[in-house]
Amino acid sequence: MIRCRKAGQSKALFSMDEEGDSVPQHYFFEEMNEAASVLAECADLFGPGDLLPYAEKEMNERINKLLDMYLLAKTLKDEEWVSELQDRLKQISGFSFYPDRVKIS
Repeated sequence: MIRCRKAGQSKALFSMDEEGDSVPQHYFFEEMNEAASVLAECADLFGPGDLLPYAEKEMNERINKLLDMYLLAKTLKDEEWVSELQDRLKQISGFSFYPDRVKIS
């Protein structure tokens, strides 16, 4: 189950680690996974009905945006950003709306 929430309504609980830095005590799955993020945004925008037509379109748009940012990061030779974008692209490109077409990498 994915916990969907409206933007701005989540509140993180923080505790202090040994160095005195605040550390979140919980994360929403959609904050850690690109595909879940797109699905949560669609649920927030379009409600609990049939999300498939919207989610497929949004997923493709997100992939295109990530690819644009990836090209920029490569051009700027920002290896940390490139690595982050590669991870996000792997998460979203391996997602399938159809169980018989699951991509395993």
